[in-house]
Amino acid sequence: MKNSFLLSVAVSVLTSCSSIFWMPDARIPAQKVLNTREIEVELFDADGVRCITRQVDFISVEQGGSAVITQFIVPKFASTNRRPTKLNYLWMVDGQDTSVYELNYRNRWAKAIFTSAGMAIMLAAVPVQQVDWYASSWVFFYGLSTSVLGGILIDMPSGIAGMIKESRANGNGLNPRWKLKGVRKLTPGEYPGALVRGIEAMSNEEPADKPSDTLYGKRITQP
Repeated sequence: MKNSFLLSVAVSVLTSCSSIFWMPDARIPAQKVLNTREIEVELFDADGVRCITRQVDFISVEQGGSAVITQFIVPKFASTNRRPTKLNYLWMVDGQDTSVYELNYRNRWAKAIFTSAGMAIMLAAVPVQQVDWYASSWVFFYGLSTSVLGGILIDMPSGIAGMIKESRANGNGLNPRWKLKGVRKLTPGEYPGALVRGIEAMSNEEPADKPSDTLYGKRITQP
């Protein structure tokens, strides 16, 4: 069991250099003109569970006297690890207007950047050998050095750092490995049952005695 774990760690380290650049949030371009200065924005996963580890954020600007959201910053959230359906639902209430966006993600695979680049250079030495054996030797040596030294000095440390970073994010229900595939606005008739139940459960969580002027669940836009 221990040997199997160590083997999986070693494989992850050797193939996860690029994972250091992965982020637990997705940035979604938008052009949403707001009706009010107070909106409610929440994120739900495919099971209708609301993300409470990190709120949805956004960037807004002032255009023609109205606040316009130009970008949503959305956590890549899932309450269940290794889920086959990588969907999130961005739910927003702006006065009397309710919008729901389906966010579709896919998995991405990490690469050992310097190790892969070195191997590509070594392969490039093969056709060079047909013309100049001496130059081919230097190209092969350069590729081998890039692969070995880059793998040890850069790929491996950054791979370990990326693995730790991803593990910590997973502990909060966030998935840096996910890459945004597409965004689709849903009509009320397309709202999945899990999302409807999640919204109902959220409304039941609100304090019954909260003052009417509270900003519970709402944020003022900052153009």
